[in-house]
Amino acid sequence: MEQLFNLLNSIPALAGKVAYYEFPQNERHEMPYCCYYEYASAVFGADNVSYYAGHRVMIDLYIKSRSNVEKLVEDALTSAEIYYEKSIDRDNDQHCYVVQYQVVV
Repeated sequence: MEQLFNLLNSIPALAGKVAYYEFPQNERHEMPYCCYYEYASAVFGADNVSYYAGHRVMIDLYIKSRSNVEKLVEDALTSAEIYYEKSIDRDNDQHCYVVQYQVVV
């Protein structure tokens, strides 16, 4: 997980604006920023044996408008050989887009 944190922090637009799960309540950041969290384990099983493979992690990227930050995140994940699935939603309360990347690390 620390490697994922370092990878996301290495993106200039997100440097210093990455948190595990959430930022402290008294800490606010201008967009773009991102949070990531483990939501399940990734287990491979065969022949009645479970083999541990890693963690399923959600990366939530908060952006005011669709921009090149998405591509920077995707390029970083690809260069680190981390497969991702992507979805996009609009958060009307925060007036932003939330781009979600599901990865296994």
